[in-house]
Amino acid sequence: AYTAIWEPLLAGKFGARHADIPMSWLWARIHARTPSLMYYEGGFQAFADHLADTAVRRGATVRLGTPVDTIRPVDGGRLAVAAAGTEARFDRVLVTAGPHLLARMAPDLPPDFLAGLRRLPYLGAVVAVLALDRPLMDRVYWLSMDKREFPFLACVEHTHFMDRAHYGGDHLVYLGDYVEPDHRYFDLPESGILAEWLPALRRINPAFEPGWVKRTWLSRATYAQPVVPLGFSSAIPPLATPIDGLYLASMSQVYPWDRGTNFAVEIGRRAAAHMLGGRPRPAAG
Repeated sequence: AYTAIWEPLLAGKFGARHADIPMSWLWARIHARTPSLMYYEGGFQAFADHLADTAVRRGATVRLGTPVDTIRPVDGGRLAVAAAGTEARFDRVLVTAGPHLLARMAPDLPPDFLAGLRRLPYLGAVVAVLALDRPLMDRVYWLSMDKREFPFLACVEHTHFMDRAHYGGDHLVYLGDYVEPDHRYFDLPESGILAEWLPALRRINPAFEPGWVKRTWLSRATYAQPVVPLGFSSAIPPLATPIDGLYLASMSQVYPWDRGTNFAVEIGRRAAAHMLGGRPRPAAG
């Protein structure tokens, strides 16, 4: 079973590092699953928009397209956040980016802590969403691919889970792959990646033609999947960093679970409790 099923899937996800992944990670992936799937109506963007709107109604300010340059401790026990040529000061700061980005933003962290953040391995991801004028597969929702034979790891026909009426009648297909952060896919134009991926769809459906594709969306992220080798649990950073008031909540801290929205919500709640000093959260409204 391992060589026929699990090894190709692990190798597809983690590449050359797959032999280092402990079975506790695989156990957690299976243990956390149930026969039920939930879909947030409107998709993850609607979920994020609702979260942002709720925060704004409670007095928060959301600043998009504002990369943070540095986070440094200043007099009075506060933290100065420099972003886009401006500086603001806060009592507490929560970073939800990858640990390697915290290491870049907070150079005043102790050297050993910085080194630990930089050592945490991770993979990037490349995802293409295709809007087709007809189905690609016959009632199949999720198809895991053997990376020895396909250029991507997963082919998911989302509209076999949610009716295409939600998407203007289009048939939505998701193609995804995990790659090293320096993979050539991060330099290729969208057309170059699709030129490699679309021909493989004929192996799934021999009738497929590029003319079926009405529109495409391509997303890339260099930090998308923590790599969790044996002994990873001893390297997980704490929520509270050595700088007073500075916290980290990232995908690298949910082990043995894998990254996902459920565990993002859970670690967010834990981080909020830490930042509030164990006090209960204010009541809604």
